Amino acid sequence: MEKFTLMYLGREAEQAIRDNPHWPRNVPWGFVAPYDDQAKRNHSQSLETLNRRGGLAPQELLAVIHGKSWREFIKVSTPDAVMQILDLLGKWEST
Repeated sequence: MEKFTLMYLGREAEQAIRDNPHWPRNVPWGFVAPYDDQAKRNHSQSLETLNRRGGLAPQELLAVIHGKSWREFIKVSTPDAVMQILDLLGKWEST
């Protein structure tokens, strides 16, 4: 598996995607792979299963990466979540 899908949901997200076509539709598998256990805790499914089912919303992915419940990130706006993911991804790619 090479990429993990980011799922954009809701009106705000749909508009943001139209306004920001550079936003990623997926991230490298290696970026998310270390967080499989947290994904299982949050969603009772592996990252592989979640990816097959459409991926995770940016807020959900942030929660998984930070080792927190998705409920703690649900109020983060989609643009803010995407910017945080892009920042983390940039740091990951430079290591």
